[in-house]
Amino acid sequence: MKTTLIDRLTFVLWILNIIVIVVGFPLLLTLWTKRIISFETFNDLFQIIWVPLVILWIYSIFFFFKYDRYSPSIIFLLAFNVLYSPFYYYRVKIRKRQLRNKIDREKAESVFDKLVVEEGIDLEEEKPTTTNN
Repeated sequence: MKTTLIDRLTFVLWILNIIVIVVGFPLLLTLWTKRIISFETFNDLFQIIWVPLVILWIYSIFFFFKYDRYSPSIIFLLAFNVLYSPFYYYRVKIRKRQLRNKIDREKAESVFDKLVVEEGIDLEEEKPTTTNN
């Protein structure tokens, strides 16, 4: 299986996201609440930590709209944005969950054919009749 540079970068961002969410945020909040670091330092560190989280979130939304359009995961990606994006990435890229980008055309056509037969719908257009008064 050929891996591209983007796949490698997103995998590294996924690892960084897990580390930041599990270790980074709690450590940063603990240091700030115990007054070891000032608010300005906290704000600067928070912005630095936030960048890889947002990049993976943007990539997850891009991936969703390109390959996984009919999945209900968009609700979680928008509601829990950077917290859910590592889980979404894990499910679709690492565990290789089946993507839902296409509607099953054969199944849709068979349902449509069944409706046409049951309802007796004529698919040919009928020409309107005109009456001369």
